[in-house]
This record gives sequence, C-alpha cells and structure tokens, in this order.
Amino acid sequence: MAHVPVSLGFSVTSYLSKSFRFSISKFKNATWTSLQRNYHQLQQKVEPLPRHSIEIRTMREEDISQLMNLRRQLGIHDATSSVQSWMAVDPEGIKVAVNENGDIVGSCSYVKNHPELYFAGIYCVQKEYRNYNVGIQIFNAAKENAKDKNIAANSVLSMAKKYQQSGDFPIIDEDLTTVKNYFPDPIHSEMLFNKDLPANIEIEPFQECLLPSIVQYDASVVGHTRELILRLSCHEEDSRTFAAFRNGVCIGFGSIKRSCLGAGRVGPLYAEDPVVAEALLKKLIESYPNRNGLAISTPSSNIPNNAILQKLGNAKTETCLRIYRKQKVNVNASKIYAYLDINFSAF
Repeated sequence: MAHVPVSLGFSVTSYLSKSFRFSISKFKNATWTSLQRNYHQLQQKVEPLPRHSIEIRTMREEDISQLMNLRRQLGIHDATSSVQSWMAVDPEGIKVAVNENGDIVGSCSYVKNHPELYFAGIYCVQKEYRNYNVGIQIFNAAKENAKDKNIAANSVLSMAKKYQQSGDFPIIDEDLTTVKNYFPDPIHSEMLFNKDLPANIEIEPFQECLLPSIVQYDASVVGHTRELILRLSCHEEDSRTFAAFRNGVCIGFGSIKRSCLGAGRVGPLYAEDPVVAEALLKKLIESYPNRNGLAISTPSSNIPNNAILQKLGNAKTETCLRIYRKQKVNVNASKIYAYLDINFSAF
C-alpha cells in the first residue's frame, strides 16, 4: 500500500518548540517560587547583624579603667600605672575605639621610644566587635602617630607572617624572641641567690638621687636615653624599684608593679651579670608580698636568666616574635632579664 501524506493542520516542529518553551517557563517559575520561599525562611532563622557606630580617638585619662577591664578579660598583665606613664611620654600615642554607649571596645598604640623609633602594642578588640573592621580602623589611626619612622612590635607566632605579608612589619627578628612568663603562687623566691654579695656591691631602694645613675646605666643597655619614662616609672603608685651599685657605679636596676590581674609584674630588670640580676629579682619579689602570682617577660636568648626563672617554679608561657617596619634594632640581650614593658617599649 502506498503511503498517503496526512495533514494534521500544524507543524510538528512548531508544536515541540512551543511545548519545550512552556516546560522551561514552568520550570523557571517553579524554581523562582522555591528560591523565594527558601529566602524568606532563611530570613526568619538568621537575625541581621547589628549596626555599630564606632569612634576612633586618642585615649583620655578617664578611659584607662575601661581599657584595663578589656585587657583583664584577655588575660594580659598590663599595669595601670604604666599606661598612665606612657600617656605622659606620648599623649597622642594610644588610640581607642568607642561604641555608641561610650564603652571602650578596642585599643592600639604607637608610642615614641625615641625620635626614630616607635613601638606598637595593646592591639585588641572586644570579641563582639571583631567582624566590623574595628581592628583595621584603630590600627591605621594609631599608625599615623609614627609617620614614616621605624616601628617595632611583638607579635604572637600565628600573626607574625601575616604582618610581614601585609607590608606593615616586613622584618622579623627571629633572634629576639620574647617569652611571657606567669608564675602562679607560691613563688619560690627562697630558691634564688641568698648568699652575701661581694662587699663592693650594694642594692639600694630607689631614691631621687639615684635616678641619674639609673638613666645612665639604662642608656648603656638600650642605646638611647630614656630619662622621662624612667623617672615616671620609678615614681609609679604601688611599685618598687631597686638599683645595684659596684664601688658606687650602677650595674643594674629593676622594678615591680601591680598588673591589672593582681600579679606582681617585674620590668624592667637589667644587670651586668646573672648574680646581680638574681639578687635584684629576689629583692623585688620579697618587697612585694601581696600579689597574685608573678609576671615577667624576657628574651629567650638570655640563657642564664632562663636558669634563674626555673628556680621560681613552673611558669605558664607564651612566645612572641619581634617585628619591625624598616630595620632591626640591635641590643645586648644578655643584660636584659625583663623588658620594661612589652606593649610600649622595644626593650
């Protein structure tokens, strides 16, 4: 039988095309409806991030108490009296982030150590504000105080490479590693050197007449004169300072202060040799009985000092690396048994 063409009155191709377009349209509509439904459900489950009005400004005297509360929450042994002293040295050096309620929620400092060197520290942001670029804002605002000068800082190990890669602190001095030590009570100061010192060595409590000798010895260790901060440090409330002399010449000195966590915080402690350093440390600890443990930050490369500290008991430690913006600053770490203040001072 011959095949007879049959006309259906429309094109098969056209029909299929229209059907396909209808299916796609239906799919799109269904998909869009589903997306809208999921979006509204998601909105109900996720609360929007709150908006915060943050002011970055120079720290004021009345801010110190709030800043210390923030540092206390972070478990950091800053001393209130030291913050006051460094504010006097560089009034523009410490910046704070303030929320709409007037609360301090962050801080960062770039304080002048000498005309060519600034030191960066107390960089922190309250946990609830860490996703709002508060840290970047306060970091950049504080950095302006240093202009184009060299800057030093101490970085926790996990952040050193990040600071280097960002270009803010491209130089890492791996030879100057800082160890933050905290010794809980009881402190075994009786294990420290307790024999009589040679007859020509004397340890004296601070008096104003000793300041010139202390300033001179300090400069021989750190490489520049720091009379103002030393004068302020030696006169801080609730602190003790002792100096060691050999035949009338200063060969070491040290201070102890109260940290915001109630510990006795030793710093600075500089000495010509381990015997003098140990005798000074013993004197400082015994002069400060009402304390909650002992905090002391030291260069790890001072091996004799490590042996001295082991006598005090088991310390909780944290390690930091020294970083710089332009160039390393050399120092004889063998004379440094405790830094002056690891948040404000290079040494």
